[in-house]
Amino acid sequence: MIHGAIEDGKIFYSKSGKGIGPFLAKNGFDVFIVDMRGKGSSKPKVSKKLTYSQTDLLTIDIPACLDKIKELTNKDEFHFVTHSWGGVWAYSFLARFYNQYKVKSMVMFASKRRISVWTPKRILFADIIWNGYGRISSVLSGIALFQKPRIGSENEPKQLFLDMNTWVYTKQWIDKVDELDYKETLSKIDLPPTLHLTGIKDKVLGNPIDVALLAEEAGEHEDLEISILGKNYGNLHDYNHIDILTHKLAEEDHFLTALDWIKKND
Repeated sequence: MIHGAIEDGKIFYSKSGKGIGPFLAKNGFDVFIVDMRGKGSSKPKVSKKLTYSQTDLLTIDIPACLDKIKELTNKDEFHFVTHSWGGVWAYSFLARFYNQYKVKSMVMFASKRRISVWTPKRILFADIIWNGYGRISSVLSGIALFQKPRIGSENEPKQLFLDMNTWVYTKQWIDKVDELDYKETLSKIDLPPTLHLTGIKDKVLGNPIDVALLAEEAGEHEDLEISILGKNYGNLHDYNHIDILTHKLAEEDHFLTALDWIKKND
């Protein structure tokens, strides 16, 4: 399970055993939830000494996690579950390593790369807080400070923040280090069956329009579904960007949809 920006792996679980991670574990799956460098239980914590890029995350950390899981379980087939920017990392990882790791399916919660919608909330959360405040704090302190003002649960290393921010604001999906064109590469490979889920109340960070845009950018493939979660669509709650994974009704609602998707492709 791969978390997104300004958060850690606890988006997938709680100490009381709630969340998509414990839910899938109860249903027979080995579940591994990563805290990226400096996040959650990872040490050392994010600081200006942590020179860490998005390319490092994609080419070093995710492969290291999968190799460790293979060592622990003696299994070499995986399902990816992601939240928000974690979906961008999952797609980007596959562009680089699609022939080295067997990913059987993906379930992406509220994952988008670009924010194309123009609303007052987009201007506030994306342009002013994420882009503006994030850039200023990273220049002044050497890290993007999102934790203390309670914007997010974690801070971001300066270079990782800048790399992500570049992708949010450009139509190009190209690696800053080696100039790999992820969009072009993904269009040429067979992607695993992918289920995109996003909430009807997620107006900015996982807006259904931008979730569909990410799926389109990753290239058309046969087994792809996009589902909007809300009462109008038969769900138990009108979900937003966070409670899509934390709401008390999720286990009897769309977590079952995610479980069915993974079981079908296992």
